Amino acid sequence: MGLWIIRLIAVALLLVGLVLWVLPIPFGIFVVAIAGLLLVATTPALQRLLARLRARSPRLDRGLQRLAPRLPQPWRRILRSTEPPVF
Repeated sequence: MGLWIIRLIAVALLLVGLVLWVLPIPFGIFVVAIAGLLLVATTPALQRLLARLRARSPRLDRGLQRLAPRLPQPWRRILRSTEPPVF
């Protein structure tokens, strides 16, 4: 039941973030990013999708790798779980 509440909050944040995105100071970008992390953390299908996107887009992967050390530990763990395999 707890996951559904977190997902509902994440979807609400996503919608609010999309509305705030068009403001002169784009706070919506940060709200959408937080909502995305919450959704990836609670939805296995989105974890697999992000892992595929990171494998296909080296630019996205590099950006997330640079961002990860600046994030709190729980968020770093989420991003680490979606890293593409190294061959």
